[in-house]
Amino acid sequence: MRSLRSLASTLPLVVVSAAACSSASFTTASGDAGAAHSGDAAKRSKDGGSLDARPADGSGGAADGKGKGPKDAVAADVGPSSLILVNKAGPTCTTPDGTAACPYPTILAGLAAAGKVSGLVTVHVVGSGASGGAVYAESGVVAVTPAVTLEGDGPAETTISAAGVCGATTCAVTVSAGALVTGFTITSSGGDGVVTLAGGPPAPSLSNVTITGCAGNGILAGGGIELGPNASVVGNKANGLESPAAGTGKLHVIGRTNAFNDNSGNGIDVNGAAWLSFEGGTANGNGQGIRLAGPTVAGATHSVTALTATGNKGPGGFVAYASSSVGQPLTLRGCTLTGNTGGVGLSYVFGGGSVLDIGATAVGGNTFGGATELNAKAGLLLCNTGVAIPALGDYWAACAPVETKIAACADLASLTTYSDVVFSPAAGAAAVGGPVTVPTMGTGACQVGP
Repeated sequence: MRSLRSLASTLPLVVVSAAACSSASFTTASGDAGAAHSGDAAKRSKDGGSLDARPADGSGGAADGKGKGPKDAVAADVGPSSLILVNKAGPTCTTPDGTAACPYPTILAGLAAAGKVSGLVTVHVVGSGASGGAVYAESGVVAVTPAVTLEGDGPAETTISAAGVCGATTCAVTVSAGALVTGFTITSSGGDGVVTLAGGPPAPSLSNVTITGCAGNGILAGGGIELGPNASVVGNKANGLESPAAGTGKLHVIGRTNAFNDNSGNGIDVNGAAWLSFEGGTANGNGQGIRLAGPTVAGATHSVTALTATGNKGPGGFVAYASSSVGQPLTLRGCTLTGNTGGVGLSYVFGGGSVLDIGATAVGGNTFGGATELNAKAGLLLCNTGVAIPALGDYWAACAPVETKIAACADLASLTTYSDVVFSPAAGAAAVGGPVTVPTMGTGACQVGP
């Protein structure tokens, strides 16, 4: 990301005069200030976190191409964005106008000016290269509304610290559908870091952000969300990313460079009618790395690719719960679920609508164990299983994988010998001899992990 400190003298900027603030729109010297600026929401490159070239719900699909959900809408074209500058270090002006010569001193003031502009607006917040960067301690909730891009100079240079009422919770930042937040560290000692509001497409978007040190969740997603690349949601007192019981929509984690680590609760926690499309990243050192416990969403499948979940202290690195009427359709590809100290790599409960694909339709490439990398009890725990499932091309502690049958999944705690697979048959399926089928040779053959 280019710094405004190096561009301030060359960019065509919006002039935000007192008169202009009362009008319907801003004008620029060239009529194309936003297109020239690195924060243009329509043209930002993917590695910086963009809305560019995505379907209207922001979906890019999982890396294996199998992220499935209800039919996506088609994105509308967007034009250039107006630009407003915020710089707490000045210059100081009697009447700030959002230019480099007279920037707004607070993010709240910059967003207030953006609210008087029609069309797309980029509010760029100037950071600091000094140690700790520039901390913007805002007096209330930073509310980013539709068509607004709030852009910092990067998480190391620009921090938002705030707390205020966000509906039923307290948070630092709210992000509406059609809005983007990128280039910040966000923290809230009083509650959640970010609350994304239901709506869209396009869904609320965050990229190149670090959300840490929050008293509650890192992110509370009221609906669908576009998150990443370069999203680090770490070290929060509740969950990293939380989809509450009332939450809906697609939770889209974009790219491979994302982290949901060291949260006191779960890295990602799904309780609502939402589905997860996870393209890559880590969920380490939490209670549980990822927890799926919401109702089944018609036409949707959780798709998780290139996840590393290790060092989690709860029942599993990845857990999926179900009941007689609720299941968690899940496709897992290229994931590493080892070194979890509380129980297993993947704990999966079969119920109504459950479909588990760890290597059924293609080579799974998942690592559930290895010669030295094990979980506390087992690589895979299957509860209420009825039929064997294919496990093509996965990695285990031994070949063939060691399987142990137990009467109920609660009996896992009493096991003293490690197994690759522990399973509890469903009622009426006691004759199941083994829960997974693994080829011994050829494509998809069993392999021993590291």
